[in-house]
Amino acid sequence: MKYYITYGDYQNQINEYYHRTGLRMTGQEAANYLYIKGLLLSDCPKAAAVPGIDRQMDSREFSSLVDAFYFPVHPHLPVSKKSTEDEMIPEGRDAFLIRHPRNTRVFLHQHDYYELNYAAYGSCILYFEDQMRTMHSGDLYLLSPGSRHDIQVENDAVVYSIMIRKSSLPHVFSNILSSKDLLALFFNSTYQNSRYPDYLSFHVNETETKGLEQIFRNILTECCRSDVYSNFCCVNWVHLLFSHLLRSAGHTMRRYNAQVNPDFAHVLQYIQKNYQTVTLSSLSAAFHYSEPHLCTLIKQNCGQNFTEMVKQLRMTEALKLLNGTDMKINEIADRIGYNSADHFSRVFRQNFGLSPQEYKRTHQIPETQMAASM
Repeated sequence: MKYYITYGDYQNQINEYYHRTGLRMTGQEAANYLYIKGLLLSDCPKAAAVPGIDRQMDSREFSSLVDAFYFPVHPHLPVSKKSTEDEMIPEGRDAFLIRHPRNTRVFLHQHDYYELNYAAYGSCILYFEDQMRTMHSGDLYLLSPGSRHDIQVENDAVVYSIMIRKSSLPHVFSNILSSKDLLALFFNSTYQNSRYPDYLSFHVNETETKGLEQIFRNILTECCRSDVYSNFCCVNWVHLLFSHLLRSAGHTMRRYNAQVNPDFAHVLQYIQKNYQTVTLSSLSAAFHYSEPHLCTLIKQNCGQNFTEMVKQLRMTEALKLLNGTDMKINEIADRIGYNSADHFSRVFRQNFGLSPQEYKRTHQIPETQMAASM
């Protein structure tokens, strides 16, 4: 069962406990502590309206406004090194944003969803596997599922975290998966294989932070609303957020598991553009690299082999066509590079556990629902 508390009360109690005992709590320990003290509400106050946002507010002024926002906590969960999206992301939400608490205990943990952390003001420490990274204002880290991590926020720094359901990627965020860029490559490779820790980092310069900050503020306010439109709006703001990052900070992208070198960037672009027909031999001929060398480059930079990468590009395009067009299965098979609908259907079932026809039936949006969401 979830309970509610304002960000301000939550942070004040963590601070009071730390100053009184000299000890820090994890976020889950804080939730349990507040429950025992009787400081949590079983229902979010209906009168708690989300106040208007002055676009001229700086990061600290907006953070003071956030102190009055209510957010959900789950005091009955055990303090665990592993958590799931259903435990941490509210029901009915595909993405959810919180302001990260300060003065908490470092507790490396894993979860099965994506997490995007943004240092809006000041600096913080990102603990990732066996490494430490200092995040400064304008830094963002997108962490893959299964990565051991934690964030330590001190003083008056402001850090926001967006949790994104992995299970929502193929349906709600299919446009991101079907793009032809390094962000899509990161999502596709980590969605298929979350056994290895990974992150994608960005840095937004000072002239671009205002637009980025406004998007984060909009996501946060939507997460504090409970009407039928809030999740739809939140999802679309997340799409805009990634578009903003690619446009303004795409050149700053760095990947933990593989740094894409300039030579490979051209190879990657060629594969993404010609995934319907590309073969290892045609790729070798186009770039004058031996096939073994290309296999090594692809594995080092993408975490996948050539066959897996091409298949993933085809499957993400198939999802896009199934979700957004009335094309027949054989037409989709031909469009994405399969020589028969049967071959396409077998590969699709291996990846998603159901046939393309079954997927189209279960994920088709009725016209009435589509009209209501516009």
